[in-house]
Amino acid sequence: MKPYLYALVLATVSSGASLAQTEFGGPDCGQWVANSSKTRQAWLMGHLSGMNAIHVVSGKKPKDPLDKLSSMDQADLWITNYCKANPLKTLSNASFALFQELKKR
Repeated sequence: MKPYLYALVLATVSSGASLAQTEFGGPDCGQWVANSSKTRQAWLMGHLSGMNAIHVVSGKKPKDPLDKLSSMDQADLWITNYCKANPLKTLSNASFALFQELKKR
């Protein structure tokens, strides 16, 4: 079961073509812009860290996309700007978009 779960998560994270996924309880961009609380910021850190961990384990380049950030405040500002431009997206969409942007740098 564990290898199957790992493969499923890896396929979801590494596929840049589509981010179609089912989510329950995740905040959306409208909520983020209205009130980017510490709870939502913690959720964002966890989501980014999870994507980064799977990316690093997969051996893909660059090795650690999050090392492009010098603080979580940078991620917070990037997500806020993304969410203002895309208020109907989910926070996981925003997080994935930031992660893809960091991989390009």
